[in-house]
Amino acid sequence: MPLKSGFSQKTISSNIKEFHSGNTYSKTSKKFGKAKADKQAIAAALDKARKSGALAKLPSVKSQIITKVASKM
Repeated sequence: MPLKSGFSQKTISSNIKEFHSGNTYSKTSKKFGKAKADKQAIAAALDKARKSGALAKLPSVKSQIITKVASKM
């Protein structure tokens, strides 16, 4: 489950989808619930984006991604 580096909204969304299809999400969802697993997927994707150099752009992107993820589920 290698996450892509980058900070565009498309890259972050694909990282969240990658996390959702993985084994870690399944185990987290069973143990702590779906809401916490979703937050962890978003946090992992945003952490990867921060490490690739996107410090200033993330707050607006985070709110957009959270609303998209919530509407799809």
